[in-house]
Amino acid sequence: MNLLNADYDLSMVDAFLNSSSPANRTRETTLKERLHAVVKVTHEAWCYAILWKPSYHDISGEPVLKWGYGVYKGEDETDKTRRRRKTNAEEKLQRNKVLRELSSTISGVSFPVKDEDDDVELTDMEWFYLVSMTCSFRSGSGLAGKAFATYNPVWITGLDMINGSGCSRANQGGDLGLQTIV
Repeated sequence: MNLLNADYDLSMVDAFLNSSSPANRTRETTLKERLHAVVKVTHEAWCYAILWKPSYHDISGEPVLKWGYGVYKGEDETDKTRRRRKTNAEEKLQRNKVLRELSSTISGVSFPVKDEDDDVELTDMEWFYLVSMTCSFRSGSGLAGKAFATYNPVWITGLDMINGSGCSRANQGGDLGLQTIV
């Protein structure tokens, strides 16, 4: 299934793929720099960008795509206000637990359990982005896995295409307001 929307301006993809890189840089550093360069100069509205990278450390032994690097710009203030919903006490506890685990994984330092008053308020989009750090996609599974399996970009725009993609993670993003997934 080719989900690349041919009507969409592909300038961001062209800029990413065709930007030059110094020969003395590692591939991963170069990809991070390219990602930063593209999101810095784009005129398109965007919330975040994630660079997924192959990993062979899955339980199954099969290659998977895992979080490689991400850039979070955030939403416009009007979108932030509109999309922030009240979370119940159980959701807050779960979010705080996951945030502590993510922080511990990233920094290598274990964080103590905080009082309920110290919890961090996140928008749903911020939460969606952070949880992405824990996601992985097998070849052919989800939109990232489809791109991984075919070595072709997957670019979908509009809520109808996102909901029709067959990817539950994409559907969650669409419910939160994502309009384009590449």
